[in-house]
Amino acid sequence: MTSEISNLTDDEAAYQILKIIIEIVSSQAIDEKMRMQ
Repeated sequence: MTSEISNLTDDEAAYQILKIIIEIVSSQAIDEKMRMQ
């Protein structure tokens, strides 16, 4: 994992991390909506 990220440029690494964070946040938001119903 760390070796893969170090091979990327800073922009690419930031994009990958951002994508992961967005996936986590959106999946949590979906979970909360499901519980509300």
